[in-house]
Amino acid sequence: MTAFIVIETKLGALYAESNLQTPCLKHASSLSPAYFAQLQVVNSLTPVEARLMSSKLADLEGCLQPGLARLNWNNRGIDSFVTTTTKALHDFQTLHYSVQKNSAIIEKLVFGLASAKLVADLPTEGEVMELQEFYEYMEQHRAAVVETAVQKYRSLTPLLGKVEELVAGSNTGKSPQLAGYYTYWEMAVFNALVIMVLRALEKLHSMLGGPTKRPMFKVR
Repeated sequence: MTAFIVIETKLGALYAESNLQTPCLKHASSLSPAYFAQLQVVNSLTPVEARLMSSKLADLEGCLQPGLARLNWNNRGIDSFVTTTTKALHDFQTLHYSVQKNSAIIEKLVFGLASAKLVADLPTEGEVMELQEFYEYMEQHRAAVVETAVQKYRSLTPLLGKVEELVAGSNTGKSPQLAGYYTYWEMAVFNALVIMVLRALEKLHSMLGGPTKRPMFKVR
């Protein structure tokens, strides 16, 4: 993030000068809003997002380098630098927003896996089911929940592909640039499945061993 730090120092020094010329103020006022908005975006990156977008961050810092070494505030190329930098900052912000949007959808799907209820609630009214009816009732519920969970899991692939398209410009499902991102969501899905199963076992245990107002099933 060296480029951002130096730019901030340069802008501060520019405003502090007592003999500022109008063109200098124009350049600073053009660059400052874009810079500080982007600084906020960069600081808001999560660790997994920072790794995912590391090459884009490097490209962005490369775009800022001319302003750190070859340009001063009276240079004729400053207009071009401000325009190029503002566009690069805006493009990065747009990319980050798109990545976050897809990540939010993925997170919602993963949460849906974790909250899936494999064990059905027993009816609280009516006649107590016979054993075979109880089995079929539970199995139909479990199969329906698993089918929904599988659909959610399969819908993750196109979303991950969309992120790959945004960041790496490909859609292979195996981009080295997204290795850390894939690993992050693989672990998230694994943890969600573990939680789903543990909750099911917990509920089944409470149904079998806990106090109940009515029997689970009857046997003739």
